[in-house]
Amino acid sequence: MARPESGGDPSGRRPTPVAKPVGVGHADRVVPHDSTIRDAGADGPDRAPRPLTLPASLPIPGDVVPVTTRAELVAATGADDAFARLDPPAALVGWVSPGAVAVLRTSGGRPTSVFAWGEDVGPLLDVLAPHLSALGVVGVSVPRAQERRITERFTVVGGGDWDWMWTTRLPAPIAGIPLVDLDDTRDADEITALAAENPRFEGFPGTGASEQWIGVRDDAGRLVACGAIQRLPSGVAHLGGILTASGHRRQGLGTTVTAALTARAVAADGVCTLGMYADNDAARSVYDALGYVVDKAWASRSVSLR
Repeated sequence: MARPESGGDPSGRRPTPVAKPVGVGHADRVVPHDSTIRDAGADGPDRAPRPLTLPASLPIPGDVVPVTTRAELVAATGADDAFARLDPPAALVGWVSPGAVAVLRTSGGRPTSVFAWGEDVGPLLDVLAPHLSALGVVGVSVPRAQERRITERFTVVGGGDWDWMWTTRLPAPIAGIPLVDLDDTRDADEITALAAENPRFEGFPGTGASEQWIGVRDDAGRLVACGAIQRLPSGVAHLGGILTASGHRRQGLGTTVTAALTARAVAADGVCTLGMYADNDAARSVYDALGYVVDKAWASRSVSLR
């Protein structure tokens, strides 16, 4: 998560259209389809999902249709669903029902989770629940307004609430705070030391998960703020590891780092995304100011399927 100051179906069946767009964003904000965004599945660095071992047969009712591509998913959700367009890989494992959709998601080296959204995800979760263990699923994510659909069906062992955000706005440079480029390998120890004060830091330095790091150093040369560009399963840019040392907050360092990373991503790809813990009000104000929009408000829960 980014925290600037704290830390087609082989049977030939067509996907069943969802009754209405299934995004869970701000009601007064319409998510436009921007044709200038590079299609990561066509010419971008699209990353295949972690190989999944699927059961020989997955018995599902006829009104639940498997989907195997991002294009099929978007056909079901509508192009206004930014998460469907920008987050999943071009080839995926998913399902479409009359009122909801679901996909398997593996991102940032995390275990596989099922993400479900729509008017009511309950019936689709009922269909999928008996098969999640065989699919290697250890987590379930749904819109926060439907969090009880998880607790009604699974034993919850952990998790949190977060927002998936995106922007196509190119922010203006912020003057006055010098930025330095960091190396994921060479500077890994220093980034890790900075991150020690925030257990929710998700930059993964030294692992190759982050491809571009930017930082701020104080007058003594100590690293006091950082952030990175990572990649979603689709290959789209996703900010992560944004952190400011506790003694240097409220000085605009996180905002400056976030703006610079966003500018790099939007200039190169036409879009940038990030994930933010829902309780991080300081980060929310920064992201709102930089033009980020909430497309999905997730309740993500680790579950026991035994």
